[in-house]
Amino acid sequence: MKSTFNKSTLAIAVATCLTFSHTAMANETSSSIKGQVTGPNGNPAAGTQITIIHIPSGSVKKNDGNK
Repeated sequence: MKSTFNKSTLAIAVATCLTFSHTAMANETSSSIKGQVTGPNGNPAAGTQITIIHIPSGSVKKNDGNK
């Protein structure tokens, strides 16, 4: 069995695949921050509240200090 595709059909199929793959990849983001908060003597600062602010988007993440 032999199938034939004309160039416009192939171009439309490729454009559709690229469009949907770009959309799927654009929605995947992740990040992490790791550190240790210590007091003036180097001891762990228990109960410390930390606020992380992403300046470009304005998103805020707060930690209540119980971890």
